[in-house]
Amino acid sequence: MANNSMLLTPNSTTTTTTKTTNEMIGKKRKTELPILNTYWINTGKQLFANERSGKKRRFKNSFDVIRHTLRSYGILGVYRGFSVVFYGAIPKYMFRFGSYEQIKRFYVDNDGQLRSKDKLICGLGAGIFEALFAVIPQESIKVKFINDRFSDRPKYNGLIHGIKEIIREKGIRGTYQGVMPTLIKQGSNQAIRFFVFDSLQEWHNNRQPMDKDKNKKILIPIFGAIAGATSVFGNTPMDVVKTRMQGLEAHKYRGDDGSIGDGDGAEVPEAAFRSVTDTIVEDEYGAKDYTNELILKDDYSVRPLWVAPDGNIFLEKFSPLYKQAQDFLITISEPVSRPENIHQYKLTAYSLYAAVSVGLHTDEIIQYLSRLSKTSIPESIVEFIKLCTFSYGKVKLVLKHNRYFVESTFPDVIQKLIRDPIIAKCRIRNDSTITNNDGENLIEGTITNKGNFAGENNKNDNDTNDKIDTLKNKPENIPEELFNFYEKMERDDEEPEDIQTLSFEVNQAEIETIQKRCIQLEYPLLAEYDFKNDTQNRDINIDLKPNAVLRPYQEKSLRKMFGNGRARSGVIVLPCGAGKSLTGVTAACTIRKRCLVLCNSSVSVEQWRVQFKLWSTADDSMICRFTSDAKDKPIGSGVMITTYSMITHAQKRSWEAEQVMRWVKEQEWGLMLLDEVHTIPARMFRRVLTIVQAHCKLGLTATLVREDDKIADLNFLIGPKLYEANWLELQSSGYIARVQCAEVWCPMHPEFYREYLSAKSMKKMLFYVMNPHKFRVCQFLIKYHEKRNDKIIVFSDNIFALVNYAKKLGRPYIYGPTSQGERLQILQNFQFNPKLNTIFVSKIADTSFDLPEANVLIQISSHGGSRRQEAQRLGRILRAKKGAVTEEYNAYFYSLVSQDTLEMQYSRKRQRFLVNQGYSYKVITTIKGIDDEELFYTNKDEQMQLLQQVLQATDSDGELEKISVMDSNDSTKQSFVTKKSGNINSLSGADDNVYLEFKSKKSNDYKHPLFKKFRK
Repeated sequence: MANNSMLLTPNSTTTTTTKTTNEMIGKKRKTELPILNTYWINTGKQLFANERSGKKRRFKNSFDVIRHTLRSYGILGVYRGFSVVFYGAIPKYMFRFGSYEQIKRFYVDNDGQLRSKDKLICGLGAGIFEALFAVIPQESIKVKFINDRFSDRPKYNGLIHGIKEIIREKGIRGTYQGVMPTLIKQGSNQAIRFFVFDSLQEWHNNRQPMDKDKNKKILIPIFGAIAGATSVFGNTPMDVVKTRMQGLEAHKYRGDDGSIGDGDGAEVPEAAFRSVTDTIVEDEYGAKDYTNELILKDDYSVRPLWVAPDGNIFLEKFSPLYKQAQDFLITISEPVSRPENIHQYKLTAYSLYAAVSVGLHTDEIIQYLSRLSKTSIPESIVEFIKLCTFSYGKVKLVLKHNRYFVESTFPDVIQKLIRDPIIAKCRIRNDSTITNNDGENLIEGTITNKGNFAGENNKNDNDTNDKIDTLKNKPENIPEELFNFYEKMERDDEEPEDIQTLSFEVNQAEIETIQKRCIQLEYPLLAEYDFKNDTQNRDINIDLKPNAVLRPYQEKSLRKMFGNGRARSGVIVLPCGAGKSLTGVTAACTIRKRCLVLCNSSVSVEQWRVQFKLWSTADDSMICRFTSDAKDKPIGSGVMITTYSMITHAQKRSWEAEQVMRWVKEQEWGLMLLDEVHTIPARMFRRVLTIVQAHCKLGLTATLVREDDKIADLNFLIGPKLYEANWLELQSSGYIARVQCAEVWCPMHPEFYREYLSAKSMKKMLFYVMNPHKFRVCQFLIKYHEKRNDKIIVFSDNIFALVNYAKKLGRPYIYGPTSQGERLQILQNFQFNPKLNTIFVSKIADTSFDLPEANVLIQISSHGGSRRQEAQRLGRILRAKKGAVTEEYNAYFYSLVSQDTLEMQYSRKRQRFLVNQGYSYKVITTIKGIDDEELFYTNKDEQMQLLQQVLQATDSDGELEKISVMDSNDSTKQSFVTKKSGNINSLSGADDNVYLEFKSKKSNDYKHPLFKKFRK
C-alpha cells in the first residue's frame, strides 16, 4: 500500500499543478470581460476621488463624472489609460489567483477545506503578491493617464510614450507610488473577497453540492457580487488615499501617510491648486456655447472684455479703454497670448494671489471686472475669485526695528491666529501691547499707504499724460462709471492714506514654524520689509546718478514692489534688453541696505558690476565680487555680486572662499536680487535661503516659463509676480528692437538623410546639424550681414557642430571649457573691434550675456522644444539699437532647420512663447543668390568628406553641451575630464582623448580577521 502511495504521489502532484494552472488561466480569461464592463466606472471613481477639498465640487457622484466625460470627450474619454489595465491584467490575475492557490495548499486540511482565518490569510497573501508585482505599477501609471487626459495640458501620447515620460521625470519610483496604501487596499480587498466568496460557496455546499445545483450559473455571479460589494466597504478609504498619491499631484504627499493629513501643505496653500471649473460641453468642432450662461449687456460695444466661464479673458486692443483694462488684467491674471488685436489672459490662483498682495481687494476685483466685461460675470468666476482671495494678503510678516511682527488690518483674522495653540507658543508678550475686548494683547499701529522709490522724481511723465489725455478726450458713448472707477483705483494707489493695523510680536527663531502654520490655516504670510524703520542694519551710501531716468514700465513695476513705505518680495518680468538691470539697481538704491546679487555665471557678475557703476554712485570699493576668478575683500562693501553655484557649493572650498562664505552667512542682507530667476530649481533656492538671510527678495527674468511646469514654485519661494510687460508695446514704443523672426528650411542632403534614418537616436542630431545645405545657408547669411556691418551671434547647443562651424569659417567661439579671461577678450573684441563681427557661442550664452551691439542671431542647433531658450536667445538682440537706419526691422533672428527631421517638430514647439507674445515667424524655403556665392561644401567631394567626418564621430559627440544649470565656476577649479567608452580612433591617437587608470573605491564592507594578511 505504501508503495502504491509512493507511485501515486507524482501523478497526484501533477494533477494538482495542472488544475492550479488551469484555474489561473480560466479565471484570468473570465476576468477580461469585466475589465471592459467596469473600466468606465473606475474612470469616474478616479476623477471623483481626486476632487480637491475646500473647492466647489464639479461632480455630484461617479456617474455624474461619467455623464460629463461622455459629453465632453466621447466614449474614448472614459477609457483613458485602458491599455495600461488591459496589458497589466495578465500578470495581475496570474499573481492573484496563482498565489491564492499556492498559499491555499499550505492551509487546507485533509478534506481540502479551509478554516475562516485561513481564508483571510490566503486572500491577504494573494492581495499583497498581486499588489507588489502587478497592481502598484499598473495603478500608478493608469491614474496618471486618467488625470493627464482631463488636465489642461495633456502630455502623454500613448502607452509607451507615457511610461517613458513617467520614468524619465521621476525614475522607477514614479511607477511605485502609494505603496503602503495599495498593499493595505489590495490585501484587505482580496482577503475579504476570497473569504466571503469561499464562505458562501461552503455554506451552499453544506446545503446542496454546487456541482449538482441547476442554478449554479446564477449563484456564482451572485456570490461574486456580494463578495465584491463587501470588499468595497472595507478598502474604499485606502483606495482614495492610493488614488491621490498616484495622481499627477503625488508630489504633494511626502510619505505613505501624507495624503491622509495635510500633504505638502507646509509649503503651498491648498487654494494655490484651485482652477476655474467649466461645465460647458464642446461641440464636434471644439466650440462652446455660452449663450445660456452669459447675458450680453446693452452697451457691450464700448466695453473691452469678454470673460469666459473657464477663466479665460479676451481683451480688445482697439478699445478706447485698452490702457486701463490692460493695467488691471496684468495685475489679476496671467497673459496667455498677446498678438496685435485680441489679447488673451487667464485667471489663476497664483495671479489672484499676486493681485491681493499688491493691495487689491476681492470686491474691487469683481466690481471692476464686471464693469469692463461685455457680458455678465459667470457665477463660477465670482466664486473662484472669492475662494482665491478670501484669505490671501490679509496677514503680513513685517520686520520693524529688528523685531518680527505678524500684522493685519483685519481684526477677526488676527483673533483667529492668536487663538491657534501653535502660533500662541511663538508669540512674545510685552508691556507695549493693548488689551482688546477678548483679553488678548495686541499692538495697534498706523501705516501710510504711500511709497516712493529712487528715481521716481526723475520719471518720464508720458504715461501719466497719456492717461490724462485719455480721460479728457474719452468718447461720449463710454459710460462715466468706467473712467470714474478707474480714477478712484489710481488715486487709492497714489494718494496717502492712513490704515489702522493690529499686530503681535513673534519670536525670530520660530519664523519658519509660524509661516508653515499660517499656510495650513490658509492665511499665507506676505513678507514685507519696513526698511525705512530698520535701524539695526546700517544704510549704505548709494543713490542713482542723474542720468538714470526710468522708463514708464520700469516705474510701474517698481510701484508694485514699493508701497506703504515697505518693500514687497516678488518677481518682475521684463523682456531682454528692456532694462532689468536698471530696475534692480533702482530697487537697491531705494532700500539702501546691504544688497546681494545672484547671477548665473561669472560673465554676468562682471556685467552687473558695470551696471551698478553705470547707474548708481557705487564705486569699486563698495562692490564686492565673489567668483572663482575674483574674490574681492568684502569688508566695508555694500553690494556683493556672485553666482548661485558659489553660494550653494557643497564641496570643499579654498581657505579664502571659506572666509568669504562665513562673512556672507553672518550678514543680514536688506535685498537679494535674483537674476534670471526662472532657471533656479526649487531645491537650489531653498538651499540659498538656508545660507543667506535676506529681508526682501526680488527676482528678475524675461521668460517666466519652464518646460517642467515648476515655475509655480517661485510664487512661494520668492513671492508673487509683481509685473509683466508687453513685448510688442515696448517694441512699438522703441524701447526694444524691432525683430524679424525667420525660420529657414534647409533641404537634407540625400546621403546625410540616409544615414540619419538609420542612425542611433543619440547621433541623429549630428546629421541634421551638420547638413551641408544648412552650413551653406549659415555661411551665406554671415557673409550677407557682415557686408552690412551687422554684429552676428551664431548659437549651437551641439559642441561638435559649434567647433566645426567656427573653425571652418575662421571665427572665434565660446563654450563651457573656455576660460573666463578668453571669454571676456572675445566679447570685448566683438563689441569694439570692427573687424570681428561674428562669434559662435554655445548654450552658456543663453542668459546674462549683455551684447547690445548684436543685431543678428543665427541658430543652427537648439535644445529640443524649449520655449524659454528660444525667447532668451531672441533677447540677445532685443536691446534698442542706437543710430540704426530707419527701416521696418533693425534686428534679425534666423532659425535654421533641416527639413523632414525632428528639428522641424522641435522648432514649432520652441516658437510658442514668442508667438504668444505677438511675434510672427517668416518661413524661408529658398534664398536668392546663394548659388552665386563661393561657399564651402558646394561640390560632392567636400560633402562626402564632411559625411565621413560625422560618421567617425562618437555617440557622445551627438549630445548637447552638458553644463550645470548655472554654468558654474565654483571656488574649486572644475576638471573637464570625463570617462566614456572609446573607439578605434581614440586608440590610434586620432583625437585628444587620454586613457588613464583609475583606482577603484575601497569597499567599506566588514572583512573577517582571517583575511587580514591578504589586505593591501
